[in-house]
Amino acid sequence: MLKWEDYRNGQIRIDAPKTTEALIAVPSVLQEWFNLNKQPEGWIFVGYKGQPYYKIGHFFAKFKQETGIALSAHLLRHAGAIFLEEQSNGNIYAVNQFLRHESLGTTATYLRKYSANKLRDSANTICDYVVSSKNAKS
Repeated sequence: MLKWEDYRNGQIRIDAPKTTEALIAVPSVLQEWFNLNKQPEGWIFVGYKGQPYYKIGHFFAKFKQETGIALSAHLLRHAGAIFLEEQSNGNIYAVNQFLRHESLGTTATYLRKYSANKLRDSANTICDYVVSSKNAKS
């Protein structure tokens, strides 16, 4: 749960599980929102009763109920890492910093799992194309 006191100079200070704290850079579009809505103190993200969101899982459950799309914070973390890996031309160091892994090996393992899935998906796409082409000729 983030407080306004944790936001300063385009960064958010968070208590990290394996370290005492971490500073996370805030994307510019979110910085704009923060700067427009800045309060001297209190929670940054509040519910309709003025209380902080305690469990993001409740948000994702409601989102799934309303849209039928299953999301989770972990899935978005994976998606962000994969997007960064693709946009940075495979720069594993950038992904490692984004994920805040202590070990580059952990990041490599993480991306290898994605690569295997991407290869499988690509193979399935090719097979589907071959089968549909064959059926079109028949």
